[in-house]
Amino acid sequence: MGLAPDINLHQFSPVISLLCTFAGVGGGGLLIGNDLEAIALSQWRFNPETYELRFTTDRAIAPDSFLLQNPTRIVIDLPETTWKAKPVHQQYSGLVKELRIAQFETDVTRIVLQ
Repeated sequence: MGLAPDINLHQFSPVISLLCTFAGVGGGGLLIGNDLEAIALSQWRFNPETYELRFTTDRAIAPDSFLLQNPTRIVIDLPETTWKAKPVHQQYSGLVKELRIAQFETDVTRIVLQ
């Protein structure tokens, strides 16, 4: 199992320090454009006390993260990745009010922390 580097999204918000760990299982490496098999998002876990988000894909990926306003939310797009489960919508009472995971586009799974 190969681990991609930890990404600290603290730079996006002075209030929320969110640590994401991406674990690739299996072949490893980034998906190449001609590879027809989508990467699966297989597991996720969010700790509302530490604001730590961890998720696992079956191969290493290069997530794209950005901040949106009104309401403020951190968006993490997982390119060439599928989410085959039902959309996730979890409510929390801390700084992060909710977490959503869904298939944003046919080849992009999106995680949103609001």
